[in-house]
Amino acid sequence: MLTGLVVALIVLGAIYGYVAIRPVPPIDADFGPDKQSFSVPMPADEVFKVVEGLPVSAAKYKLGRADATKRRVILHDGMGMKSYGNFYPIDVTPTASGSDVTVGIKSKYPLQFGPFVRKQRDAQLAAIVSDVKAKLAGTI
Repeated sequence: MLTGLVVALIVLGAIYGYVAIRPVPPIDADFGPDKQSFSVPMPADEVFKVVEGLPVSAAKYKLGRADATKRRVILHDGMGMKSYGNFYPIDVTPTASGSDVTVGIKSKYPLQFGPFVRKQRDAQLAAIVSDVKAKLAGTI
């Protein structure tokens, strides 16, 4: 019994160490298909500045990388009780009527699968999309 507990703690420590030291991917990295998009009636440069400033007002996200020429911001969060942490790429694309904002999600720990993980990831994606929309709505 005690041996199993020690092994479990060592494995969790190794996972935590991997997640804690994992660097933010390059700005051009592909984060996979898990994305949500929405449109806003604001110029793309203004939307980019608001999204880049999101971590200042919402302490649960940290700014990983930002590139104004590509209009991409990568936010990330830390490991918690329900998640190993995620990267959130946010792309801003100019349109004729304003801008399209695409928010993605990618786990920091690559070995996650199954319906419970999918449900949690969808909930976290919906939460950051809601935070971004709320921040953009406050600036209109």
